[in-house]
Amino acid sequence: MSSQLIKNWDDLYEGDGIPQWEDLDFNSQFCDFVSGHATGEMRILELGAGLGHNAIHLARQGLNIIASDISNNAMERCQSLARKSNVPLESRVIDICNITGNEGLFDMIYEKGCWHSFFDDNYREQFVTAVFSLLKENGYWVSSSGSADNDDDPNDPDLETYPRLTLQQISKASEEHFKIKKVQTGWYGGNRVNFQTWECLFQKRPNKKMHQTQKRW
Repeated sequence: MSSQLIKNWDDLYEGDGIPQWEDLDFNSQFCDFVSGHATGEMRILELGAGLGHNAIHLARQGLNIIASDISNNAMERCQSLARKSNVPLESRVIDICNITGNEGLFDMIYEKGCWHSFFDDNYREQFVTAVFSLLKENGYWVSSSGSADNDDDPNDPDLETYPRLTLQQISKASEEHFKIKKVQTGWYGGNRVNFQTWECLFQKRPNKKMHQTQKRW
């Protein structure tokens, strides 16, 4: 993906490699936030699933989860972990900024630390537009992004490869396409990386001009 410090995501998941931000277990607070607004009838996509701990946990709870990541290596390891956990889990390798012809497929999309990995406002807005197009009418987007209220510099791209976002930045990039339904503070990581986040629930705004196809992944 353009506008990201990391250019080859597959390298990070090669062999037994684990990126520094990858949790070694599911994030209970974030998963509770997702499941609190989801039902078993929803078709749900996770973006940037990585090794898949959150997706596997939510699928185990009975949610219809599709895990996705730009890294093929990550998805292979995600599937391996799902099999070891005896959890049926569908997965896809996708680049969210290069998706066409898949409008209106999902009731919910969630991502933890995917949106905030873009350093350019234009690409953040492109990400939002892509999420909007993938959601059904009135669909939900759940996002967890690093907060600028951390003590570090939110504009330092060399710091753990992540910018930190203000609520103003989040609002500016999202409000054209989404209603902001809920915002709360949370935490990213635990045993490896730990910093404050914005946990946001968005709902897709009506768009009568959008043609929704029946094409499925």
